[in-house]
Amino acid sequence: MVKTVLAAALSVTMSLFWIGTSEAETIIKKQHLSYEMCLKVISQTSDKLSITPKITVDSSDNHKVEYTLSDGKLIIICDKRSQEVLILSR
Repeated sequence: MVKTVLAAALSVTMSLFWIGTSEAETIIKKQHLSYEMCLKVISQTSDKLSITPKITVDSSDNHKVEYTLSDGKLIIICDKRSQEVLILSR
């Protein structure tokens, strides 16, 4: 379980170097992950980036945050129903 969180956080961190400047959203990663673990990925990403994300959706089934970076946005979406994390760049 800890390995899954660390792998997901590492994947997010490594993906930050791949974000382009296009306005279109690009899927960086889509992975089956429990809702609780997905929220931990958001927390760990915030800690690693030292940025507080903008929360754009916060409901009992979905959580979506956006990080504004110098070269675009990093978006993380947690979906409780499908047990998935979706990481996008814009």
